[in-house]
Amino acid sequence: MTVPLVPAVGTDGAPVGKAFLVTPRTPPVVHNGVQECDARLAVCRGLAEYISGLAFEAQGGRRVRFKDVHQEWAEPEETAAYPSARIGLKGPGVYEARSLTPSLDVKERVPAPDGRYLIVPCDFVTDLAVEVWANDPEERSALIAALERAFLPNSFKYGFDLQLPYYFNARATYSLAEISTDDDADLALKRFRIATLTLKTRVPLITLFSFPDARPVFDLQAVGDGADVLVNLEVL
Repeated sequence: MTVPLVPAVGTDGAPVGKAFLVTPRTPPVVHNGVQECDARLAVCRGLAEYISGLAFEAQGGRRVRFKDVHQEWAEPEETAAYPSARIGLKGPGVYEARSLTPSLDVKERVPAPDGRYLIVPCDFVTDLAVEVWANDPEERSALIAALERAFLPNSFKYGFDLQLPYYFNARATYSLAEISTDDDADLALKRFRIATLTLKTRVPLITLFSFPDARPVFDLQAVGDGADVLVNLEVL
């Protein structure tokens, strides 16, 4: 069976925009029928788009930003640019069922003319590794400090949420879990300073289903004067 990843009927296939940070002023989420990738890539892509737009000043007024942010390992023919970051799964992803029987929410429906219903049978849960590649210890420290601030943007909760327009407009949650650094003589000789920040993330895994609509048709019949009215109800 082939399951194409295509926009919902009625959309023109144009880009739906990048992931963005959810704030208290963000309107309530309204899901769409656009699925450009799987849940695994959706959380990686969202985080990559979020941090690729960051820019910050290091000690001494030095302006630092990522020149490259990859959702996967770069292809061999790509020229490396530093500082850079690579985002990927750290270990297996897990599908956590929400209930034994997924429920249908009649309000969770793709607008007409598509009309399909969005069903969330489970959440996709995983740890994401953000590998930071810098050229000196000061640059690495500045990048880590900036990511720590970016990953803790809220005063009212730990972690942050990103809205993913290209994955049903769903919201993914991220929370900083741990950090490690990788230093040795060979890396120092190559001027590589590496740090890995791990985030726990969760996003609803959404599927689309079509269900027939119930359209009641009433047929009223009166038998005679003073008689009871007979009502025939037919559902198409």
